Amino acid sequence: MWTLLILQALAALYVFRPWTDGDTDAYLKLAHGISEAHYGDPEPARPPGYPIFLWFFVEVLQAQPVIPVAVQLGLYLLAIWMLARLLVEWGYPPAPFLAICVVYPFGMGYAARLMSEGLTTFLLVGAVRVLAKRRLVTTRQALLLGLLLGAVVLVRANMILIPAVFLSCLAFRIRRAGLPWGLPVLLCALGCACALSPYSWYNLDHFGRLSPLPAAGSGNVLYLATWGSTMNQQDFESFRLGVTTDRVREFAAEVGAINLAVGVPVQTPPYAPEVYITPRKKILADELLMAAALE
Repeated sequence: MWTLLILQALAALYVFRPWTDGDTDAYLKLAHGISEAHYGDPEPARPPGYPIFLWFFVEVLQAQPVIPVAVQLGLYLLAIWMLARLLVEWGYPPAPFLAICVVYPFGMGYAARLMSEGLTTFLLVGAVRVLAKRRLVTTRQALLLGLLLGAVVLVRANMILIPAVFLSCLAFRIRRAGLPWGLPVLLCALGCACALSPYSWYNLDHFGRLSPLPAAGSGNVLYLATWGSTMNQQDFESFRLGVTTDRVREFAAEVGAINLAVGVPVQTPPYAPEVYITPRKKILADELLMAAALE
């Protein structure tokens, strides 16, 4: 089984050349920005976990894109090994699981590109390995578990609810064993908070919201209700635009009310619905967005 998995990884490394996807250029640009001591202009849509991963290989080591992709494939195989060892530890044969991985290698396809899914898989499986091992989690391991969960969210923001699930499972397992569960859960939560706090302060500084979620981005709107106060429609639209200054909020509301029959189509960044604005208003929008980024 392992021979087949390794051969699949090598085949994926060859087949998916040049290992790019729709977000690859944006990730590489953010990685380059980190080497120049800034993250975006600012960046409202993508969390910094995967750009930091790319920054280490592409900017620090000056490696070609094939190197981080090869590392991602290695981490994917390591994640499979950790799950197989976990099954053995609990007395289950790993062969059926490995056979499924061989027959259905969808995760390997993601890991073979400059995309965040491969790194997310490894970090999430690492967290599962720490939590689900046969011996109960120690205090140090609880802290490590929290750091892994925070790293998962920094790589994929739509994993924001995963730490709560793991904390609940950790508390349940320790309590079921009849041991005090408060300190391990607290250390796990502390580790997660430590991993997420720098990015949360980044969002507060640039977008006015203390949140571990990106200020804008598809999918993250599903979790807005779980963080902060309820937003009115104007705040919601400006949040989608990735800006929160009063001037740009007012402009965003004005743009949203423009008749669709007027002006020319323009994609309002980032990831906002397409709206129609006149060239004069487009110039004004660029000026206001630039001013907001500098504030």
